[in-house]
Amino acid sequence: MARACRQPMQGASNLATPAKQDGVKGITYLSALRQKQYGPMLFVDLYAGSGVNEIGGVEINGTPLSILHGIHDAIRSSKTEVHRMACIFSDIATSRATVLLPERVEAFQRELGLPENRNELVVATRRGQVVRVPIFYRESSATEMARLIHQYATQNPRTRILVGIDPNGPKDAPWPELGRLMNAVGSRVDLYVHLAATAMKRVAGARATGIKFAPMPDHIQHAINFIMSGNGAGWIREPIGADQWTLMLLTKNPPKHGWANQGYYLINSPEGREVIKRMSMTKKELASIQEVAE
Repeated sequence: MARACRQPMQGASNLATPAKQDGVKGITYLSALRQKQYGPMLFVDLYAGSGVNEIGGVEINGTPLSILHGIHDAIRSSKTEVHRMACIFSDIATSRATVLLPERVEAFQRELGLPENRNELVVATRRGQVVRVPIFYRESSATEMARLIHQYATQNPRTRILVGIDPNGPKDAPWPELGRLMNAVGSRVDLYVHLAATAMKRVAGARATGIKFAPMPDHIQHAINFIMSGNGAGWIREPIGADQWTLMLLTKNPPKHGWANQGYYLINSPEGREVIKRMSMTKKELASIQEVAE
């Protein structure tokens, strides 16, 4: 098998990337378990990449493999019948998701002792049900995929969809399309977002000097409002590193049990609101508020 070439990481950070992959695996695992009550599930990654990230000379699994690992663990632990599931991995870069990623999927399957098939994940439940999860690869922009997901969700009212977005920067995310998607079919679509709060604040500062950007939020709280129109919930992780990387799960149906012991908080909880406030304001703005409070 040809070795997948090393691509620049999407949202790379020595601290943030491994934490994000653990978070994506956990979110996927939780969603795959919830499909028992919701029915068929579709998992979509809008910025799939080649399936591998490199940190300090060490390769770690990219988001698509974290998704597959979460699905694998959920199926393996299931004692009840598992509904249909499928995955779509999309990336705008030529050959990255359509040529390089399938090779990494096969290597991942081999490492777990699963049948090697780039187009299908085959896992058995604890009671012996053999579950086949189709895997589709697509070369497409995130904007186009967001529109296709909207169309698919409208035409398939029984399917629940988990969408992941890990853009190179806040300006690269299809914010208007994500907002329209969640407003139209948000009761059946969950969205996890990996973003650096510091980068968003820099964009806000650039706007103040007159630089024009496409419609996009200025900070984390604005991003949540932009996507959910103030009518959402979910989880947010404590920021990591100087760039304040966070992972958010935005949903109108938040799980009752989460990962508070791993730094996640319900967005609408006092702890969650405090995290969002810290990530949405500059040090100067926070200092001004503290001065007033004192």
